[in-house]
Amino acid sequence: MTSPNAARLALAAVLAVSAAAHANTPPSKAQCLDAHEQGQALRADGKLLEARTHLLLCAHEACPGLVNKDCGRHVSELAKLMPSFRAELRAPDGSTVKGATVIIDGQIVPEGAGQSIERDPGTHRVRLVAPDGRATETSIELMQGQRDVAVVLELPRPVAPAAPEPEPEPEPVTSSSTINPLVYVLGGVAVVGLGGFVGFGLSGSSKEADLDACKPNCASDDVDSMRSSYLLADISLGIALAAGGAAAYFYFSRPKSSTQEQVGFLRASPRPGGAQLTLGATF
Repeated sequence: MTSPNAARLALAAVLAVSAAAHANTPPSKAQCLDAHEQGQALRADGKLLEARTHLLLCAHEACPGLVNKDCGRHVSELAKLMPSFRAELRAPDGSTVKGATVIIDGQIVPEGAGQSIERDPGTHRVRLVAPDGRATETSIELMQGQRDVAVVLELPRPVAPAAPEPEPEPEPVTSSSTINPLVYVLGGVAVVGLGGFVGFGLSGSSKEADLDACKPNCASDDVDSMRSSYLLADISLGIALAAGGAAAYFYFSRPKSSTQEQVGFLRASPRPGGAQLTLGATF
């Protein structure tokens, strides 16, 4: 949306161009009177730039004498009352930045930095843009009669690129608290041992019942077979108990967090009249 100031300046520019284009065509009496009236009203409202355009028109020699004289007087007075300023852009080291663009109240002006810029009295927003795109701005208050007010702005220092954040140190790899596979192996051995205990025990009991019928003249082979069944039942029970105990040991004594793996082993060795179980672990 175009601001009221911008609209007035555009109208003044159109009037100035029109006046220049018709410089050889004297204004009519009606035009002179209208310009005289408009110029005074605009000056009273503080719109000096716009007022000057109208007053220059009615100051033409073709206008009636009194109008021509009064408009000329107003133009001379406006030359003293019209505020102006000079904008300067400086680098952080204090040097002057050349070629800066001047933007006043959101509008780019043809006058560059360092040139005298006329504006109506009041508050104006001045923005200076360096050729590299960096910019800075400020507000200024212009009063009637102020000429070439110095407006010096300093560019912000270039923003240094942010340093990359350090990568987090890798955490030491630790093994989670997992169940040792040997627990499952030993549990299976325990189950098999219990099955063998029940099976051999029932077989020995059955053979013992048969021997009761032939006492005391039973064959020695049948007696040995019964004893072997009971012995195997005892060995199976021993294996079941040992394997179950070992499985419980490895399950409940597993480390919560360790960088080393624990490996257990169970070794069975035959012995006269039974078997020997060896339980161990390596770390």
